[in-house]
Amino acid sequence: HSQHRVVGETRVRLAPGRFQVVGARSPHSMMDPRVATYGEENRLWTGDEARAFARVAAIPALLAARAGGAD
Repeated sequence: HSQHRVVGETRVRLAPGRFQVVGARSPHSMMDPRVATYGEENRLWTGDEARAFARVAAIPALLAARAGGAD
């Protein structure tokens, strides 16, 4: 039931022994091209801001590791 909104078109490039996704389109896409292009660029934050977010998001795991927790 979780896949009922998974619809759209995907373009792939085929080669012997491999394939590459070169495009995708869906009426339910969560990627807004005005904000970000997957794997290309992001207009909402800078690289420095992304690194800072990752450091802050990692704090609970770091504290648990220091305390000997397994979370």
